[in-house]
Amino acid sequence: MTVEQAQQLLDSWCAKRGDNGCAPADGKASVITVAAAEPLRPAPALPFPATLALTRVVSTQALVSFPRLTIQGRIDHQLPSKPVHKCCH
Repeated sequence: MTVEQAQQLLDSWCAKRGDNGCAPADGKASVITVAAAEPLRPAPALPFPATLALTRVVSTQALVSFPRLTIQGRIDHQLPSKPVHKCCH
């Protein structure tokens, strides 16, 4: 197949099927019509509340290991308040 033949086949396919979402076929609603009738809901005001609770050993450098996870995070702790974690062994 030559480049010209491939381009002709692509142009033919695009003319027949490329814009099917824009035009109704056989009286059915198009993708655009259905999408306009079902808009996305607005994003929630607050993120979904999720809590990760794990028991881990804390090193003397205050490092906590999470195997197979690459996570970098920050722990904010406002004083005076309850301690983040009591560790006495």
